[in-house]
Amino acid sequence: MVQTMRAVVVEGEGGPELLQVRELKRPVAGPGEVVVKVEYGSVNAVDRRVREGYLREYAPRPYTAGSDFSGVVEEAGDPWVGEEAHYK
Repeated sequence: MVQTMRAVVVEGEGGPELLQVRELKRPVAGPGEVVVKVEYGSVNAVDRRVREGYLREYAPRPYTAGSDFSGVVEEAGDPWVGEEAHYK
């Protein structure tokens, strides 16, 4: 299994020039969690607001943007019940 992933990361607050594509360590699914291989993703209005400095309590820095996505569940933590995964 792949040990790294590419992600759009925001370190500070400001404009779109802060968006950086980085290689990060691939997460591991904890209890009741899933790891999704993202096929399609976007940087949405919430990501923009976070980057501009709003919603600090929602997303401490560094922030990984892209909360709108679709993909395939690669790993499910134990216990896992169900056939669908939803972002909270």
